[in-house]
Amino acid sequence: MRYSSDRPLYVIAIGAITYIAYAILINPEIIDRIVVVWLGGNAHEWPDTKEFNMYQYVASARVVFGSGSAVVQLPCMGVVFRSCSFEAGTWLLVAG
Repeated sequence: MRYSSDRPLYVIAIGAITYIAYAILINPEIIDRIVVVWLGGNAHEWPDTKEFNMYQYVASARVVFGSGSAVVQLPCMGVVFRSCSFEAGTWLLVAG
């Protein structure tokens, strides 16, 4: 299958985005043919950016976010962690 801007490849990263950044650097033609979905970083209003996956690989995050590729970020602290904690607590109360 050939991917295009109309039919992009969704690349899901749970953790560091080092290999996605590397792919963009060695083959920039993929930029308009991929959508990066990344579980990493913190909410933009969070007081720091010391989330493990982002903090360890800042250069990779800069490459991906600065590439112009479509990025869907699922921030850990302030969004995903808060939602998961709430859902887990609710489920435990319901399950008894």
